[in-house]
Amino acid sequence: MANRPRRRYAAGAPALEEVAARAARLGITAERVLKEYARIAFSDMSRIVGWDAAGKIQARPSTGLSEDDAPAIAEIVASASTSCVYRIKLHDKKPVLDALARHLGLLPARKTGSSDEEQADKNEDPREFLIREVDRLEAEEAAGPGDPGIEQ
Repeated sequence: MANRPRRRYAAGAPALEEVAARAARLGITAERVLKEYARIAFSDMSRIVGWDAAGKIQARPSTGLSEDDAPAIAEIVASASTSCVYRIKLHDKKPVLDALARHLGLLPARKTGSSDEEQADKNEDPREFLIREVDRLEAEEAAGPGDPGIEQ
């Protein structure tokens, strides 16, 4: 691995116009994104599942789910032997609620770092960062544990 060729990629993100054109082609609008966020944020497990007298999950048929409930489901797990659903997981609401709250001005915008190192990281090509990290890890591995020449 130490002798592998290093790839260099041209840095540069697509222009704002290209991103806007792609979003328009795909039908991605601010309203649609907010609607999907709202579906996750305001989902209610009781509209997706019920429980029988024994406390077992009874999943509602997919035809019985509303247009707002189905997108909130992240995972459904059923037994391989009995095909009985024993776990239904919804998407995490917290990050979605936080994003909506920030959008509505209910929470302050996320703080960005101001240190010189953080600023340098923002301007660095992510591929270059990964190459540097892989090289660092290879050097640590080659040096072995406890080598005083390698920072840990």
